[in-house]
Amino acid sequence: MKRENKIESIVNDLDTEKQAYKKCASNIHYLSLVRSLFYVTQTWPDIQFVVNLIAQFGDNSGVVHLETAKHILCYLKGIINFGLVLGRQTKGSFNLVGWINSH
Repeated sequence: MKRENKIESIVNDLDTEKQAYKKCASNIHYLSLVRSLFYVTQTWPDIQFVVNLIAQFGDNSGVVHLETAKHILCYLKGIINFGLVLGRQTKGSFNLVGWINSH
């Protein structure tokens, strides 16, 4: 009898988790989002590790994985204007400036 109760409890927990995921995901297709993030890693390699990590759960993603993917999108939105500019700003001038944090 105890085994049946455990199985029933596990099934109820899975149903609850699926409902929470559907509520969180609404119209978001997780695999499509991950595929797009893989494309972005070509120009922003600093997100490569975390995108590979969430891609491992493509077949069985949950609320945590979707929230992580959304967090990556927020990060990218925040750094969209940052980057390296290579080349001369004015003809004939070259000014190389570097900073270091040695704490």
